[in-house]
Amino acid sequence: MGSFEQGDAQTLQLEKEVHGGRVLSKLNNHVIPWLFSLGLLCYLDRTTLSFGAIQLNHDLGFDCATYGFGAGIFFVGYALFQVPLTLGPQRFGSPVWLTGLCLLWGVVTAGSAFLIRGPLSFYLLRFTLGLAESSAFPTMWYHLSLFYSPAEMGGAYAKVSICTSIAQVLGAPLSAGILRMDGVLGVHGWQWLFLLGGGATFFFAIFLCMFLARDPRSASFLTPEEAGWLDARQAASAQASSSHPSKLRAMLDVARDWRVLYLAGVWLLTACAMFGIMFWAPLLISDMFNAGSAAAPKEEGASCGGGHHAVASTSTVALLTTMPYVAASLGSLANARHAEVRNERRLHAAVPLVAGGVLLAATLPVQRTLGPAAGFACLVMAAGTVWSFHGPFFTWPAVFLKGSAGAAAFALINSVGSMGGFAGPYLIGTLSQRLGGYGAPMALLGALLVISGIALLFYPVPGCTPGGPGLLGGDGVGERESLSPIAGVHGVEEAVHTRLLQRIPSSDVAASRVRRPGSSNSARQFQD
Repeated sequence: MGSFEQGDAQTLQLEKEVHGGRVLSKLNNHVIPWLFSLGLLCYLDRTTLSFGAIQLNHDLGFDCATYGFGAGIFFVGYALFQVPLTLGPQRFGSPVWLTGLCLLWGVVTAGSAFLIRGPLSFYLLRFTLGLAESSAFPTMWYHLSLFYSPAEMGGAYAKVSICTSIAQVLGAPLSAGILRMDGVLGVHGWQWLFLLGGGATFFFAIFLCMFLARDPRSASFLTPEEAGWLDARQAASAQASSSHPSKLRAMLDVARDWRVLYLAGVWLLTACAMFGIMFWAPLLISDMFNAGSAAAPKEEGASCGGGHHAVASTSTVALLTTMPYVAASLGSLANARHAEVRNERRLHAAVPLVAGGVLLAATLPVQRTLGPAAGFACLVMAAGTVWSFHGPFFTWPAVFLKGSAGAAAFALINSVGSMGGFAGPYLIGTLSQRLGGYGAPMALLGALLVISGIALLFYPVPGCTPGGPGLLGGDGVGERESLSPIAGVHGVEEAVHTRLLQRIPSSDVAASRVRRPGSSNSARQFQD
């Protein structure tokens, strides 16, 4: 206790010489841009495959089942190595660890341009990429925790993890331009995608290691007084959190909590559909606009995709793929904001899933009846509704679990959902190959979304007393602040990477001891 009081006194003394708001502004300008850029490259490299799939499948003769399994196996490596590799940054430091990850996935991505020769090499490289990226976002979260207080972490991480949506919007037009390089220097367009994406990540890693500060004391953009104040504040926070339950204990507790397991099951079914759409959207859109072949039977062993000379070119398809993700981002923001205003989760999470499931299942029947444009409009609306469930859904565990238990619940829910990241793309590939077209797989994914939505409608309200709100009522608690609208944009990755949250103190007492009256307003402004 004495050491804590000494550190607290040191923080108070330094606060007289330091303006907290100025320090936060410097962190915002020097720490967050590096991590945001890293996350952007991470997601661009992860989803490059979907934009290059049309040409890649044609050139290598991959059928839909082969492509679907390769797209999904990324998440096997991602899930298996995420928890073990989160120990790395604590031992080697975040900059060194992130640099190593960048170099690895940059080499894997660039090497995929020439090393993918058949199904086995395709699977191996995708699995390795999942391994390389598995601890990237947890490490970024951990790095932020070295600089930001618990009260500031939500806003700081939101500024970083919004890259997951921006990457989807930017990736399509970037890929469209790169795919037009097909044939330059004898290299295919899909190979240029891998080469340029992996190369950019590789060179970014070099600058990251040089300029990303390891901790407050080594931050060159802070004055000695500011660095000392920030270091003392974070040390006091770390000591205040030492009495929190261990990560293992929290995990064991939430693993037996039926409320968490219920939500994990819902996310598993939903993730199947969402990741299926993510990796198959370009191929589905290509088939829609190429003589309506989305519903046409596929010959056994035929390549999956229209190749280099389809009616709708690969670059045009990449541009069209932007629209579902724009709708997803706008829908997420609007739904999360409305949920925040109404202080309600159930309907704001369930209704988008049911509506999105119906729209997804109707996409191809509408295309056959009214034409490709109408079918494409259904797909765009489906994405806009399905993605919007994130904010209300992923803030739900915080209603009934606090501190490390809430973080462990997020981790467990997302770990289960990672299996959906494998199952969704694989199911679409296998079923489209065996049943001849995308009609049945889209109907199945739509049904999974409807089931998920109905399950949420009947999810017993956590924290309610008998006689409280009914099954279709509000969530019965007044935690309006946890329904941040930005959560709708980055809900998936935010849920994944709260694994390390339990290492950060979350109690109001701990936060108040390191946040002085003189800096509370600036901290709150920074979080907003």
